[in-house]
Amino acid sequence: RETDLVSFLADLDVVIDFSSPQMSLSLLEAARVHPTPIVICTTGHGPSFYERVREMSQRQPLLIAANTSLGIAIFE
Repeated sequence: RETDLVSFLADLDVVIDFSSPQMSLSLLEAARVHPTPIVICTTGHGPSFYERVREMSQRQPLLIAANTSLGIAIFE
């Protein structure tokens, strides 16, 4: 969905992202303004994405959890 991600992040305690590599990048950009902790569970990111995550993780909590299939199965 189209939304103002900065405003969206302002109302949350944490974001768990199962979207797409493009959306994950958009979330990271919005988090520069509002540093909400983010758990990124999407795959298919390139090296520049991980460099951006390393840089941002110095200022806010970020977790890359690319393989969550077992945890989701247990969660059900």
